[in-house]
Amino acid sequence: MSKEWDVVELLKHARHDWLNRLQLIKGNLSLNRLDRVQQTIEEIIAISKNESKLTSTGAHKLTALLLTYGFRETVLKLDIEVNGEVCDLSPYDEELADWCESLFYVLENVANKESNHHLDVSFYLEEGPSLFFDFSGIIENEKKIEEWLSKETLTMFNIACYKIAKDELTVQLIMNEKQHSNS
Repeated sequence: MSKEWDVVELLKHARHDWLNRLQLIKGNLSLNRLDRVQQTIEEIIAISKNESKLTSTGAHKLTALLLTYGFRETVLKLDIEVNGEVCDLSPYDEELADWCESLFYVLENVANKESNHHLDVSFYLEEGPSLFFDFSGIIENEKKIEEWLSKETLTMFNIACYKIAKDELTVQLIMNEKQHSNS
């Protein structure tokens, strides 16, 4: 599932994303929808701030996975939010990246291929890092997700809680107590 991107591919995709954003602004300016222009600019700033915080965590594998995820053909649209002061996530990088990649794979396989799906990944960096995943879309096989979550093991984090419904999945990962007392 993981893809190694070369520099030219990364620049191509990043340029494409920025052109799309600029075309949104240009189109709304031509329609004199200044409120929508302002909203689009604020969204771009928020995305950039979250990406900047994420890149500052030292979790390079996880960051690469999350920031390049939209460059692939997938049924999921991913949004990232990073709350709190930046901290060093490098000790958790491998485990979190592997877990996220596995989650994305499961979601891609149980999500209805004809629908739009959205996954918010939120980082909470205060008091020991935790992550919250909020999926909205149509899930065709809730049992498969349930089985995956019950079998999935992490060493540095725990699955604190999750909820599965036909049109939603939420999962919260929290740092386990042993790791929290060591940080």
